[in-house]
Amino acid sequence: MLYFSNMIKKNILKKIIRLGVYLIIFTPLLVFSATIYPALTGKVVIFRILIEILFIFWLFLIFFYKEYRPNLKSPLFLSIFIFISVSFISAFLGINPWQSFFSTADRLMGIFTWLHFFGLFLIISIFSKEEREKFLKLTLFVSFLVSLSAIYQRINPDFLSFGSSERLAGTIENPGFFASYLIPHIFLALYFVFQNYSASNISNFIFYIFYSQYFWLLLLESLMLFFTGTRGAILAFGFTLILLVFLFSFTRLSLVKSDFKNSFPKFFRRPASLILAVLILIFALGFLFRHQPFFYQIPFLKRFAGLSFNDPTIQTRFLTWKIAFKGWQERPFFGWGPENFNIPFNKYYDPSFLKYGFQETWFDRAHNIIFDNLIAAGLLGLISYLAIFFSAFYLIFKSKEFITQKLVLIAGLLAYFIQNLFIFDTFVGLLPLFLVFGFINTQSVSRPLLELSGKTGKILKLFIFFVVGALIFTALVVNFSTFKNAVSLRNAILAELKNNFNLSRNITKKNLSSFYPYKEETGLQFMAFIKQSFDKGLDRGEAIQDIKLAEDFFSLISSRHKKNSFLYFQYGNFLNSAANYDKAYLAKTDEVFNKALELSPRRQQIHHSLGVNKIMEGEYEEAIWIFKKSASFYNAAPDPHFYLGLAYFAMKDEKNGFVEIEKALEFGYTAKTPEEGLYLGDIYEKNINLQKALFFYESALSLDPQNKKIQAKVETIKNQLNNETSN
Repeated sequence: MLYFSNMIKKNILKKIIRLGVYLIIFTPLLVFSATIYPALTGKVVIFRILIEILFIFWLFLIFFYKEYRPNLKSPLFLSIFIFISVSFISAFLGINPWQSFFSTADRLMGIFTWLHFFGLFLIISIFSKEEREKFLKLTLFVSFLVSLSAIYQRINPDFLSFGSSERLAGTIENPGFFASYLIPHIFLALYFVFQNYSASNISNFIFYIFYSQYFWLLLLESLMLFFTGTRGAILAFGFTLILLVFLFSFTRLSLVKSDFKNSFPKFFRRPASLILAVLILIFALGFLFRHQPFFYQIPFLKRFAGLSFNDPTIQTRFLTWKIAFKGWQERPFFGWGPENFNIPFNKYYDPSFLKYGFQETWFDRAHNIIFDNLIAAGLLGLISYLAIFFSAFYLIFKSKEFITQKLVLIAGLLAYFIQNLFIFDTFVGLLPLFLVFGFINTQSVSRPLLELSGKTGKILKLFIFFVVGALIFTALVVNFSTFKNAVSLRNAILAELKNNFNLSRNITKKNLSSFYPYKEETGLQFMAFIKQSFDKGLDRGEAIQDIKLAEDFFSLISSRHKKNSFLYFQYGNFLNSAANYDKAYLAKTDEVFNKALELSPRRQQIHHSLGVNKIMEGEYEEAIWIFKKSASFYNAAPDPHFYLGLAYFAMKDEKNGFVEIEKALEFGYTAKTPEEGLYLGDIYEKNINLQKALFFYESALSLDPQNKKIQAKVETIKNQLNNETSN
């Protein structure tokens, strides 16, 4: 009777865990338009909560039923465990342990999320291989639904809250992340094509694949991959596919044996050779004709048209990797701590970045998994990360799969790794990856490695009690507050867009007073709202109160983010606006900008903000010296010359002012704000250069189409030019 009771309890626990894993697999479909990051926050928060709940059930299962305890000798288990352990050490030895653990609100990765993926890996291990295979088939079905959402989003842009794009992304939102989600699923589909075929007659191969749902899913998702326009992922897919077909063509393999000794049937080997030749020809022709006009007319080929090493995206990647290498040399063994790439990036910032625009100057990732791991956890971190993939390859080779399936699994992992040479690990990319890791992991052992009797059992009971308490805390407090604040920030931004600045300020004030792992983002948003309120003529008494609150916030947050020059830069710009209410803030602004420059000495934007501050203080010579120094870092950047021109105009030196403004225009300067366009238009109108005045007024109007003052300026200049033409 007791035996049957135990069996019922065991089955109930397993059913609950199985249902939870099914729900986790569906998380890529989730979109919460009420949050500030609709396609990210809800996915990650629900994933974390489900893992935390399931992990409690998993602990009870392995506590009472020793046959479900994990195989601690599995190389894949050991490599993942070592990687996370090294990441922990790197975090506590690094620059910002808090950010290393929790990451940022727009990434939601960090050690905290990696621990949840490790939990998923352990949870999956209790199931048989057949059950784990069902998880893979379910994730393929979900990937099909995600692909359909991308297609429908293109047809109906209102389908998702973040709109549509030429580059497909669906419920993932980011095309690059969608590509990293598709890569494992494409190879999983191919895996099941060969699995289902292996028992069939080889002469029916071509007939079979056209009736395989996995074959058609493979074609659909391959097409989706091309429509993401993610060049790194597409190149990784193409290279791996060619390599795989090459092995099918020229290696002595067998469809129905798990060893390498038997010859591949000629019927299959010849078509594989033909496919290989066609693939190579397609890629070669695509490369040779990428500059042709028709390339620009095909959506998924457009990003490959004119592709060269001079492409701005490629150039900024090279510059970023160069900086990453410098940063790694400073801290070679344990790195700077996970999620802290922005610290060495700012420290070793290359001023030539500004050539490609302001949007290409703030990086929080190296966009290369090798350099990301070197910066995050040093050489030990990189080795332990690579060990995860090598362990996976080892287990695949040891498995009793058909050799074709082994090669497909290895190719899928290799493709994922290669595409990460151009991007980084994301939540949606890691989810299918860890499902595959769980599938190939060796679970059965000759005897349980954990014994629960005596002193060991008591220690383990205490440990389980502690873990359960921690899981309940994170589920109820950390994850709930993350979701709640993401909703509040969204509401605050919507209030701002409706010009209800008091509401937006009040919402963010309330958020600042609550627990939230990503409070720095709320604080920066709060300062942005206050700046908007300044522009709308906020009452001085209220303004001073808000400024004091922002000062208190920054005092708190800067103690956690001591080396983050971006925070100091943003705070300095906020204080610059606060000086409209109290000139005493100008001196404090200088202090904050100088602190930012200590952390990023060659970043031009900080020099520019400091220089503008000097102009406001009437220290024109000092401002000119600062802008000249900024220009000396990289003379071809337009912005330093623009600001230098402003400084000369402030000194009434119009001759040098026009010289610098013309240089800025020569190097490609365009107005970034309506105020800049209006200012330049006024300068050229005053000096009777109506064509350039009109150009800048129209630039300002494009940035603020409803501005009646700018509309009037444009109309006036156009009338003057028409009168000159008619005369």
